[in-house]
Amino acid sequence: MKIAILTSVSEESSRDLARALRKSLGAVVDVHLPFKSEKRNFKEYDWVFSYGCSASTQHQPGRKLNKSGPTKTCVDKFATFAAFANAGVPHPRNWKRKVDI
Repeated sequence: MKIAILTSVSEESSRDLARALRKSLGAVVDVHLPFKSEKRNFKEYDWVFSYGCSASTQHQPGRKLNKSGPTKTCVDKFATFAAFANAGVPHPRNWKRKVDI
């Protein structure tokens, strides 16, 4: 099994995740920073996991573990808390707008 982890800001924890997956699954796991490197496709991977990266990528159909839209929401803390509130998910008190900070 070959897995690509795509990240934009969480490089250290992405590498930790890759080590854990290699150990537990015996998989080939590579970490890529698509915003810092050339554009490429990831079709040679069995699975693609966007870990804090909302970049659109080329990959095998049905092989991306999470979509760019939700990942983009999670990277934006205000959007994340708004999504939690809209879904009725309990979360810590936070400001609703950047202008309120």
